[in-house]
Amino acid sequence: MYQYGDDFTLNITQDGSQNWIGGINGSTTGIEGDGNTIDMVQIGQYHGIEGSLDGNNNNIDLYQGGGGDSGLITATITGDENDLVVWQGKYKNGTTDNAEGGDHTATVHITGNYNDTVTSQTDEGSVNQTYGRHDLYANTVGDYNHVGIVQRGNESHLVDVDTTGDWNDVDTYQHGNTNGKTIDIDISGDYNAITVDQRGVYAASATIDVTNAYGPAYNVEVTQQTDTSAKTFTLTGTCNNPNGCVVSVTQEN
Repeated sequence: MYQYGDDFTLNITQDGSQNWIGGINGSTTGIEGDGNTIDMVQIGQYHGIEGSLDGNNNNIDLYQGGGGDSGLITATITGDENDLVVWQGKYKNGTTDNAEGGDHTATVHITGNYNDTVTSQTDEGSVNQTYGRHDLYANTVGDYNHVGIVQRGNESHLVDVDTTGDWNDVDTYQHGNTNGKTIDIDISGDYNAITVDQRGVYAASATIDVTNAYGPAYNVEVTQQTDTSAKTFTLTGTCNNPNGCVVSVTQEN
């Protein structure tokens, strides 16, 4: 499907097996325009989505889950002042989950300014279920963008964020259930802020590489609360501000 134009509303619900939607792979299909509203819901089996959007002031809400299964979601957005929400399982706090068992992975590429991306992945498996997975890769190029990532539940988390530009804000949270977690953030530019919050029993790992090439400071805040063991934190930073940059690290059992 190729949709061109402004103020377009698209609602799609796929309830049942082997869902898919498509797009990308050369990006000759997709949505182009401003002020559009896109809602896509996939409930049931093998999910999918992918897709590309070029425009400004668009609202995109993508949801997979409600008790299963394979997930995916890849979103490529070019433009300014777009709002993207990716739910896999839900929470934060759109609730649902229903003892989710998703195979997750959400890859997000944003190019532009003043964009807001919020993702939430859950895997709160019920008794005797060994759910895991998650995986979230986010790439942002531009200024004044916000990326918020939440991962909850039965281990196997992973967040990988690459951001280039100024005044960007990356906010990440990972919680439970026994081990798992891992956050890797690379951010380059001025006046950027990073928040990492990892909680739950054992393991963690946060690796941050932050560069402010022209002097204005960055702000890094890390909290790791993992009971009585594990947790590691590594920061590689180039701070050219004569007044210094702000780094706050809290590790608690």
